[in-house]
Amino acid sequence: MTVGYHVVRGISGYGRNHLRNPESILSGCGLFEGTEVGTMRKNGGMLAGWIPSVTGFSLALLMLGGCAQIGPASISHGRGAYNEVIAKTDDDQSLAFIVRLRYGETANLLTVASITANVRFSANAGAQFGIGPDENFAGNLVPLSGGIAYEENPTISYLPVRGDKHLRQILSPIPLEYLVLLYNVALNPGSMLVILARRINQATNPDFATASQTVEEQRFARMVDLVNELGTKLQFVQRQAKSAEFYLWIHDYAPAHTGEIVELLDILGIKGVVANADDIFLPVSLAPRPANEQSVAIQTRSVFSLARVAAANIDVPEEDRKKGLVFPYPAPGLSGELIRIRRAKERPADALVAIPYRGWWFYIDGADNTSKLFFAVFQALMSVRIAEATKDSQAAPVLTVPVN
Repeated sequence: MTVGYHVVRGISGYGRNHLRNPESILSGCGLFEGTEVGTMRKNGGMLAGWIPSVTGFSLALLMLGGCAQIGPASISHGRGAYNEVIAKTDDDQSLAFIVRLRYGETANLLTVASITANVRFSANAGAQFGIGPDENFAGNLVPLSGGIAYEENPTISYLPVRGDKHLRQILSPIPLEYLVLLYNVALNPGSMLVILARRINQATNPDFATASQTVEEQRFARMVDLVNELGTKLQFVQRQAKSAEFYLWIHDYAPAHTGEIVELLDILGIKGVVANADDIFLPVSLAPRPANEQSVAIQTRSVFSLARVAAANIDVPEEDRKKGLVFPYPAPGLSGELIRIRRAKERPADALVAIPYRGWWFYIDGADNTSKLFFAVFQALMSVRIAEATKDSQAAPVLTVPVN
C-alpha cells in the first residue's frame, strides 16, 4: 500500500511546518491511530510504507471519513507561522524606515490587509483485481492503494500606506491616552516619559541635546529619577469610567516618600497643594502649558520624531559621513540615550531585528534591553498610526499576491 502526502508551500518556509512530522498530520486523520506503522521511506517526495493491521476497506473509510481533523491541524501549524513572519517583516520595515531616514531617502510602507489561506485535503483508495489466468497479470497489479493530498494556497493582500491621513498620523503628537497606557504598564515608568514626552510643565526633554543642558532639562532628568523611585505611587487615572479627562494620582507616599513628593511638585511648578498624606489628583492635559498652577500639561513627540531620534543614533560608516550621504544629526538628548542601532558586515546571530543596507547589516542587539524597549514602543505606535491611516481605505490600490 502506498500513502501519498503532498504539501504545496505558501509563504516561504510555511510548508516545512507540516513536513517536520508527517505522521502527526496523518494520525490526525485517523490513519495511524491504533495501527502499527512499519518502515517509512521517501519516494519522490511521497511517503510510502505498510500498515499491516488495516484492511483495504477500513483504510478507505479512514482516509475518506476520518480526516475532518485536518482543519484544526492546519490552524495549529499555520497560525503561528503567519504571525511570526508578519511580526518579523513589520520589524524589518520599521528599522528600514529609520535607516533610510538617516540617509535622507524615501521609505514607502506597506501593511498586510488580509491573508486568505485555502486548505484542501483529498484522499482516495483503490484495489486492482485480475480475471483470467494468473500469468496474464502476475506482478502487474497493486492489490490495495491509497493516496492523500494536502494543499495550502495563501493569498496575501497588501495596502500601500500613503496620503494625507498617513502624513497627519505620523507627524501628529502621540495621543495622551497612548502615553497613559504605556506609562501605567511599564516596569520602568520614567523611561516612557523620556521616550514619549517632550515637555511636562516646566521640565523639557528635547529630541536633541542643547549646547549646555538648561535648567528645564535638568528638571526633567531629576523628575524621571523621582518617578522611577516612587514607582506605583504615581499613576495616571480617569476619575470617571468613560471620561476623557486624565489625572496624575499621587497616593500612599507618606511618611517614607513625602520629601520626594514635595520635590516633584516643585519641579512641576505646582502651587497650593500640600503633601500631607492625602491622595493628590492633578488634572493632566495634552497642551504646551498647564491651565493653572494645580494641573499638568504634557507635550508628546510624534512617531516621526521618535524615528528621527533613533536615526540619529545609528552607527553609520565614517566613509558615508565624509561623502555627505547621511544627515549630520546633533548629539542625542535623554531619549536618544535609550536607542542604539549598530552595524556589522555579517548578520548578527542574536539580533532582535536586522536589515541589509548599503553593504552593511544594521541591527538592534538582542542583548541591548534599553534599545529593545525603545524599538518596541516605536513599533507599537507605528503600527497603530498605520492602522489609523489605512482605516476605511478600501478604495486605495490593493496589491494581492497569490502564492502557489
